[in-house]
Amino acid sequence: MLDILSARPDVLSSVFNLIVQPQGGEGAVRLALLDSGWRLKAEQLVEEEDRIYSVMAFSKEEGWDRAELLKIEHIWNQRLHPLRECGIVLAAEMEFSSIIHKLVWQFGPLILEKRTDLLREQLNEYSGMLSRRREQMKKSHNKEVEAKIKELCDELALVEGLRTWQ
Repeated sequence: MLDILSARPDVLSSVFNLIVQPQGGEGAVRLALLDSGWRLKAEQLVEEEDRIYSVMAFSKEEGWDRAELLKIEHIWNQRLHPLRECGIVLAAEMEFSSIIHKLVWQFGPLILEKRTDLLREQLNEYSGMLSRRREQMKKSHNKEVEAKIKELCDELALVEGLRTWQ
């Protein structure tokens, strides 16, 4: 998606509104457009042929800028911080915040606030993917892989926190 947008900056500079549906890399698309001066007007999940997609509307003139959306990321950091305090998430503060950052931008700050059934389904699918990855990694006895497993477990716990937070 970013390749398409960056290939024709002359065309992109002549439009004032964008509607995008990335097929992956949603977080990178959100952040790149926000860093380029676009504002996130709306975003929602849609389901088509048993796949869930994020659809995002950006505008040059109206919507949420990056600073405003970072406040939502900070709120999620606060909401999920009890998981770290009680020892469910073992990551140091910097890693904890980094995982929250990744998840908020991947799933979408506005989408996370809506708490829809499609979001719960998407979080379940993501959690399942992480669990399968963890099981595959457990077969290795490499120290580096063991460290990655711990990071993965923290991410899984935070995804579960996103999924169950009321």
